[in-house]
Amino acid sequence: MIGPIDEQRYLSPYGNAQVKTLGAFIKKKDIKKPDELWHSTLVRAKQTALGLCKEIGWSIPILETEDLKPDDDCSIILKKLKSETRDIAIVGHNPYLECLASRLLKNESVVFEKASCLILERISSKSLVEWKMITQFSADSLNQ
Repeated sequence: MIGPIDEQRYLSPYGNAQVKTLGAFIKKKDIKKPDELWHSTLVRAKQTALGLCKEIGWSIPILETEDLKPDDDCSIILKKLKSETRDIAIVGHNPYLECLASRLLKNESVVFEKASCLILERISSKSLVEWKMITQFSADSLNQ
């Protein structure tokens, strides 16, 4: 095998630039700070999470979280989010994030480009938790 295994791959210089672009945009738009940021166990997800928080100026807990890898079953995190009362940001991978977002949005199709951000808002009532999409953007679309 040539090169590092997927879990150990670092962000490329281009990937680091995309993190800075996303972070600067989020900071400029004054998007609400989450209570925590969860990231997968892959090295580049941790680098992304740390880079975003640094760029935006967020001082929040950044937690390595199991069950966020590309081919993991999204129903595990979906279940955790349904009982979560705090605002959570998630850094992860496809096809996982597309599955999670689609399930949160009642099977609405969600397509993620690399280095994308999707912002969802929880709408709660006494017996129901639903989600709606606020916005979606990618680093590449911001650079056009």
